[in-house]
Amino acid sequence: MEDKSTQTIFEFENKERITNCNNKSGYNGIRWHKRDRKWYVEITYCYKKIHIGVFSTIDEAKEAYNNFVKNMNEKYNCRYKIHN
Repeated sequence: MEDKSTQTIFEFENKERITNCNNKSGYNGIRWHKRDRKWYVEITYCYKKIHIGVFSTIDEAKEAYNNFVKNMNEKYNCRYKIHN
């Protein structure tokens, strides 16, 4: 059995996350902003939120999220999930 104290922040941060039941988009990292009526895209890396952008359609938001995640996965060897 692996000692949890030796688990790195990097490993902990990149575990697969379950989408919250209140999530309107159905995707991690993409949320609906009611007042602005836009989709906000952000990702958490090393306990810091990185704002990716604000978009009018869910498809634009998904594309921006996927492009950012692909770059993060390649550059930092992360394991973020890409949305279909």
